[in-house]
Amino acid sequence: MKDFELVKEKIKNADYLLIGIGKHFSEDVEGDNCKKAYEMLLEAISDKNYFIITEDTSDILEKTGFNPKRITAPVREYQKSGSTADSNWELYTKWIMATMNRVTCILELGVTLEQPNIIRWPFEKMATINAKADFIRVNKKLAFLPEELVEKSISIAEYPDNLIAK
Repeated sequence: MKDFELVKEKIKNADYLLIGIGKHFSEDVEGDNCKKAYEMLLEAISDKNYFIITEDTSDILEKTGFNPKRITAPVREYQKSGSTADSNWELYTKWIMATMNRVTCILELGVTLEQPNIIRWPFEKMATINAKADFIRVNKKLAFLPEELVEKSISIAEYPDNLIAK
């Protein structure tokens, strides 16, 4: 089974889908491959109860068609207002609480270590605590997993846009 087919299977079997999108989603953020990958990701999750937290500072997710009420962008918000809590932050935290002990797919796409307290560490903690969570890390440069997650995780050493848009 190809890697993205495996990811789609995990997404399909989940009741909840948490997606973290990092700065290393693509080598070329403005490229056609990146846009195509976002479109294909949107298609793969269209019928899912999802939430996205992103390190991205652009509005590419909204322009692609992702529900703006299902996106929180703390880095973008910090650049605008000096606070990381945008208007969807409270929705995000409530949504996260609803995923506890539920079948959840936690999908981390190209997240950096520049601000690990925004996505990387919280995602690892949620995956560790929730016995019904699958954790998928797609990262060309930082694909390693903590020891406690190895048994319930998939690590793919690839740029997410290359994985999705293949």
